[in-house]
Amino acid sequence: MTGTGPRIAVFGATSALAQAAVRRWASQGASLVLVARDAERLEAVAADARVHGAAAVERQVADFSSATRMPDIAANAWNAREGLDVALLAWGSLSDQARAQRDVGYLAAELEINFVSFACLAEALAGRMRAQGAGTIGLIGSVAGDRARAGHYAYASAKAGLDSYTRGLRAACRPHGVHVVLIKPGPTATPMTAHLRPGLLWGTPEAAGDAIVAAIAARRAVRYVPAYWRAIMFVVRLLPDALAARLKA
Repeated sequence: MTGTGPRIAVFGATSALAQAAVRRWASQGASLVLVARDAERLEAVAADARVHGAAAVERQVADFSSATRMPDIAANAWNAREGLDVALLAWGSLSDQARAQRDVGYLAAELEINFVSFACLAEALAGRMRAQGAGTIGLIGSVAGDRARAGHYAYASAKAGLDSYTRGLRAACRPHGVHVVLIKPGPTATPMTAHLRPGLLWGTPEAAGDAIVAAIAARRAVRYVPAYWRAIMFVVRLLPDALAARLKA
């Protein structure tokens, strides 16, 4: 094992939220395994982590679009550091709802990458952490999973599934010293949302990165990012369907 800091694997390391978290962990001297699909962008994230103080950085190229690959992806990251203390699952695709309604192949692929692959990788990592007797798994969900609306229900349903799966996984892992943290960002100014008009309540990747690292360190079960989304979504969940349908999608 190389490095003396905590052993952290970040899956989907080139996403904006993941990059912000990686930078924070690097500044704490973490020993990192960075996993993403795009090798060129991954090298840029790795180089930034080294500059910010990471004890060690390993890059692994992987595609998260197929759930059947998840056991191998988990094994590769695990073996790179002879175990992991923390894993963050942070990839994602903001589904095109109109396309999902007319193309069931696209819909199936979006549900797989936004939910099924997350669940399968989390399960593969959880089994190894239970055997190890310790570890924390962080998963990036979304406030969208709290209440699906007409404009984004393909994406929202995937995140709702992840929410439910995470609750069960957390209960199964707790007796074995393994913690499962679900991070629920609200709308955030990232390349994935660049086509949308930002609003007053939008967050930034930098603030989200700080919140992700803090939530995982504190082993929070669920963390809304920014925190005010917890109260907002509490109200939204209570709205009657007819009134919720009038909300801007």
